[in-house]
Amino acid sequence: MKRIGLFLLAVVMVAGCGGGDGTNGPGDCTGDVSLTVTAGKVPTFSWIPSCGADKFIVYGNPHETEVGTVWDVAWSIGYSGETAIFPSLVYGIVPPGADEIVDAQPLVRGTRYQAKVITLPGDYTFKENGVIEFIY
Repeated sequence: MKRIGLFLLAVVMVAGCGGGDGTNGPGDCTGDVSLTVTAGKVPTFSWIPSCGADKFIVYGNPHETEVGTVWDVAWSIGYSGETAIFPSLVYGIVPPGADEIVDAQPLVRGTRYQAKVITLPGDYTFKENGVIEFIY
């Protein structure tokens, strides 16, 4: 039940961001991006085109539930004010102008993770501009 609660919290955090009046965030990624992750002691994330995102989320620990596959949030950052999030990002390091929504959890070697670049185009919606799965 705790995992479903974390999943629902993540959905609320993504859907609940953006302007309070349903307007869009400052991110300028309007289409899909090619998201990459560089292996190492601490993963580094980048995307092309190098546009601004409103949120960046890393999920881990995928598991099956009665509602399908659910991922736990391992790290989540979102824009603050009028500053979008730009690549490149190092796991757990909050870039200037961003807020940490979920503190970075320790990554576990051999575990599957998923990262997402997200924009908030308005009308209380969100768009997953880029998604990548990786094994840490």
